Amino acid sequence: MDHTASMVFTGTVEKLYRSRLTTYRGVVKVKRVVKGDTSFSDNTVIVEGFGDPNICHSDVRERDTRIFLVSLLDNGHLRLNSSVVRVTVSNLDKAVEAVRGNINTCGLMMIDLLYDRTFGSFWRRHKFQGVLRLDAIQVPDRLL
Repeated sequence: MDHTASMVFTGTVEKLYRSRLTTYRGVVKVKRVVKGDTSFSDNTVIVEGFGDPNICHSDVRERDTRIFLVSLLDNGHLRLNSSVVRVTVSNLDKAVEAVRGNINTCGLMMIDLLYDRTFGSFWRRHKFQGVLRLDAIQVPDRLL
């Protein structure tokens, strides 16, 4: 499974569509886009992949407000690729700082944002000159 988050946003689950499969999809009202296409703000999107057994903490309920790390699919839907994250000031600040720290205008580095719910930390996976690395994101103490 590819864990690249092409989009990070906060949103509220409005409706869930469960099936007999283990995974299900839902309608999410996007509130704030932290990473990705900001035109999604204040719009409703379909997110697939809730309940995925390969992703810890991927179950949601209607009216849950969370931070979502997703990838954009060819069909225009979004696919969950990391644990959903509870919205707190600390978690939101960490997500924003992690995304801000991932900007590189040189084009030499490819960076992905991941979230580890177990340790409550953000990680970045990046490739620099052909070497793949996974580093914890250092969040300034003022944000903790």
